[in-house]
This record gives sequence, structure tokens and C-alpha cells, in this order.
Amino acid sequence: MSSLLALLSFDIERIPSRQIGKGLRRRVNWNIEKEKPDVRLGDVVEKYGQVFIWSHLHLLPSQLKQLRSQGDDLCDQLLEALDPQPKDEILDLILADSCPCSDPSITSFVQMYSEVPEWVDWEKVRRGQEVFIRDLPACGMSLYYLSLVGGFSAPLITKVLRATGYLTSGRKQVVRRLADTSQMIFECLMPDSLLPHNKGWQSVLRVRFLHGQVRRRLKARPYWKEKEWGTPINQEDMVATLLAFSYNVLAGIELIHGKPVSADEQESYIHVWRYIGWLIGVDDLHNPCTSVDRAKAALESIVMHLLEPDEDSRAVARHLLQVPRNGRGTAFRHHLCRKFLGDKLADALKLPYSTFWQAFTYVFLLFIRLYSLATRIPYLKNRFFNFHYQMIRRALYEGELKNAKHILTSDPPQGFTVDARTYKLGVDNLPSPISGCPAMEVTETCNDKVVRCFSIRKRNCLLSSIALICGLVCVMSMKSTAAH
Repeated sequence: MSSLLALLSFDIERIPSRQIGKGLRRRVNWNIEKEKPDVRLGDVVEKYGQVFIWSHLHLLPSQLKQLRSQGDDLCDQLLEALDPQPKDEILDLILADSCPCSDPSITSFVQMYSEVPEWVDWEKVRRGQEVFIRDLPACGMSLYYLSLVGGFSAPLITKVLRATGYLTSGRKQVVRRLADTSQMIFECLMPDSLLPHNKGWQSVLRVRFLHGQVRRRLKARPYWKEKEWGTPINQEDMVATLLAFSYNVLAGIELIHGKPVSADEQESYIHVWRYIGWLIGVDDLHNPCTSVDRAKAALESIVMHLLEPDEDSRAVARHLLQVPRNGRGTAFRHHLCRKFLGDKLADALKLPYSTFWQAFTYVFLLFIRLYSLATRIPYLKNRFFNFHYQMIRRALYEGELKNAKHILTSDPPQGFTVDARTYKLGVDNLPSPISGCPAMEVTETCNDKVVRCFSIRKRNCLLSSIALICGLVCVMSMKSTAAH
């Protein structure tokens, strides 16, 4: 019975890697404004479903705050020397034989990143890339629901989104930008793609230059409060993003599969992202992807330092969940997101809750778990791997991602219109996504309509009933077990 319940359990707050041993320990918590919390080695720290024991690997808020004043000096110096136009392909310019600028900073940059650091283990990189391809469905959902939506629960990170309009504009623009991000991740995790001058290597550097252009632009804007918010796209922001794409994905695979991947596979996947982090401008001194334990501790430290959803976080989260498929299936995505974030963080983001959709989500995740288990069957695993590999290739070279471009778009003015709705300035003099994203203002109405209409469609009655009954049984069984 216990093994059956374990098979049906999908609770991110109860996955094995988040469990701590029983015993009397001091429990602490603090808000994001506190720079020197009263925390000691061995204390239990908890926030939004994250529960962990404070160790020597964790970083205090005062240590992380220092990273907020550090950008990417090498990239910034290169851009200063090159002085590109917003839509210039910077990587193409600096790699061309006829580079318009012969500044030493450009030459040294190309030379430095054309060589591979001694610590890169290509065998581990290959194994890490294989983990992503094998667990493609779990990785894809984790990146979207846990890394992307969960990552924007940090108000200081959403400042950049609001200042640039990134992911807070109309549907087509947001889908295009999500495709850009997906293209970089997919290209990086294809075999041999990270070798110097290969496609993955180029994609990472293009994103790095995009970050540099955004940083350069925002630092020149009068509304950017650098003393309060830090350097735009600073070292802490980059480390947080790196961990969202690395450690968070391992947690998502654990949620879907029901148990973690092997220790060797975890270390290999984290190693891939250490190299990607080095390429994208994370100082190797601050790069936590040297080990799984350090990555986990760094992510937990950043959660305590940055994670405190505000109205902008809620608006961006709802907008991202509303954008796919023109809003169809939004209620389902809300509840799938709840599974990856956990109820405590989902409640803080004010994601709607419905017993029916909760039950339906259980059934969906159960099928995904069975699929994940099938990818480990010796006779089938090569077939699944090749299938996932071909899916990525088609997406990159035949589908929506083939035209992805990492270039700087036009700067949003202080008042601008999207789909006949106008952005207004927020209280901190930044464009506010709450009124600027048309999908956000009708989310509740859309959700209600979806829930009401779904159950009355005759062609879905049987499926709805089965999903509801199975899901309710799962929920009640787990509640009963927890009570005992």
C-alpha cells in the first residue's frame, strides 16, 4: 500500500531531497529585508515549502548582497569598445575577420572563450546532456513551471522584466522570447554543442551579449535605482538563473519520476551548467555548480534572500500561464504549476485552486510518471532517447525555434500600448505589467468559464469523471496517510 501511495504522490515539498531527519532543532525564518539573520549551523530554515538545515555551504544575505553590485566586467568592457547598435549580432561582429574594432578587450575575450577551462570534463558534460534528453518531458515542465514562473517570485528580478518589457508584453512577443530561451537551452544540451564555436557555445554567448546590452541600457536610465536594486543582471541574478536551469530541473525530475536520478547523473548535469555559467559570465568564484550540494545550498540561500512574491510577481506569473494557446487550458496550467511550486508558494502567487483540476492534474502527472518509468526500461530506453533527440532537432532546425534571435529590442517608453491597452507607470517609476498585459485582467473570468464549460461538454464527460474520481482517491489516500 505504501509503495502504491508513493507512486501516486506528487508533492514537491515532500520529495526525498527536501526531507530532513527528525529531531529537536531550532527553526528559523526571516524576510528578504534582513541582512544579518540570527541563524546558526544546524538550524532548520523554512520558507514557502523549502525546508533545509543551515550548513557551512549556505550564504548569508549580506554575502549575497555583495554580488548585486557586480555585473560582467569582461562583457561590459567589450561592449564599451564595440559600441554596437541595439540589433547588431555582436558575436558575428567579433568573430568576423573584418571586425570593425581591434580593441585588445575584444581580442582577449575571443581568445579566452575559445579555450576550454581545465576543469571541464567532457565525459561528464556528455552524461549531463543525456540526462536532459532522456527526461525531456520532466525537464521541459520543470523549466517552465518551476524555474521560469517560480523564479519571477523574486521582486528584484522582476524589476528588469518591467524595465525592458521582457515577458510582460503581448502574447506574440512573449511566445517569441520564450522560444529564444528554449533555443539556447536545447542547443546547449545537444551532444558536442558546447565545444568552442559550436551552436550551443554561440547561443550562450549571444545571450551573454544580450544581457550586457540590457545592463548597459538600464544603467543609463534615470529610473533604475542601482543603489537599491543593484546592477541590472548582476552576479546574484545570473547565479539564481543558473540554478533555476540546473538544480531546479533535477528537483523537477525527482517530482515526476518519484525519486532522484543517480548521484553520478546529478553531478554530471550540474557540471554542464557550471561550464554554461562560465560562458554566460558567472564568475567561477561565485559559480555554485561545482557540486550538487553546493548548488542546493546556494539556491536555498537565494530563496531566503530574494523570494517574496509581490503584485508584480503575481501578475507576471499569471501572464506566463495565460499566454500559451491563447489562454486555453489556463486552469490546468495553474494547477500543474501548483505541483511544481508547492501550495505555499502557489498561494503566495494567488494561483487559483479547484478540486476538479487538482484531481485532473494528478491523473496527468501519473501518466507522465509512467512514461518516465518506461524510459528506463532496457528494451525501450534507446527508442525513447532517440525519439526525444529527434524532437529537439526538429524544434531547433525545422520548427518555431530555428529563427530565434538573441538581440536587443526597442526600449519601452514611459507609456506604451499593447493590444489597445496602455501601460502605466508603477509606483517605482517603471512600466507596470499589471495593466500592461491584457491577458492578466481577464484571468479569473477565463478560468471560471473553462471550469464551467469543461464538465458540460459531452465528449469529455467520461474523461472528466474518471479524472475526478481517480484524483480524489489519490488526494484522500495521501491525506489519510499523512494523518497517521
